[in-house]
Amino acid sequence: AGLPPDMPTMPQLLRRAGYSAHMVGKWHLGHSQPQQGPIGRGFESHTGSHMWDIESYTKLMWDRPWTKPYGADWIKAHENGSSHHYPEPRHATIAITEEAVAVMKDHKKEKEN
Repeated sequence: AGLPPDMPTMPQLLRRAGYSAHMVGKWHLGHSQPQQGPIGRGFESHTGSHMWDIESYTKLMWDRPWTKPYGADWIKAHENGSSHHYPEPRHATIAITEEAVAVMKDHKKEKEN
């Protein structure tokens, strides 16, 4: 599953043009192999989830609402190969918003130096 490897993505095209590309939020375009995820498709970093239906506070995933959750999905990954799955206690909307602001502030600091 996922996008065909020969189909360029916006972050790939933007980076070829000299821009930075970071992602926060949920990735919906394939995740079974690292090259299908946000980092493999052009983003420099990704914070968020790969899966479909996560609970907003616990990040737990269910196949069906009446079954037990089968895991949690929250990750911080970078193109240098580092990644960290962790329990994110903030509501997903708050976590995504605050991470987006932090990425923009870090990017501004990097460009100023």
